[in-house]
Amino acid sequence: MSPRRCSDGRPNQQCSVVDVAMRRAGCGFGAASEISRVLHVLGVVLWICEVANVTTVLLPATKRMRTSEDRIMFFETVERGFALQARITTLVTGVSGLYLLYKFDLW
Repeated sequence: MSPRRCSDGRPNQQCSVVDVAMRRAGCGFGAASEISRVLHVLGVVLWICEVANVTTVLLPATKRMRTSEDRIMFFETVERGFALQARITTLVTGVSGLYLLYKFDLW
């Protein structure tokens, strides 16, 4: 009997958590799993970019404005554009993450 191997042929001791989870689930990466992983990573990257943009560009720009009314008006105007994107990326990241947890039995 040959030793168990990871999905990419490495010895069993070098398997990643995903390899172990795939074996437990009795499946390889199906189309739904691949799409879910791509959406999850994309959602996280977009969310991090949004946070970085707000903290490194928008907040310093508002500090340079003279009156607090101008600051509030500017930030609320720009923030409306981010709000929808933030809601969508949060939803996609959460749903895809839960799907991956369920699919690969990582609870």
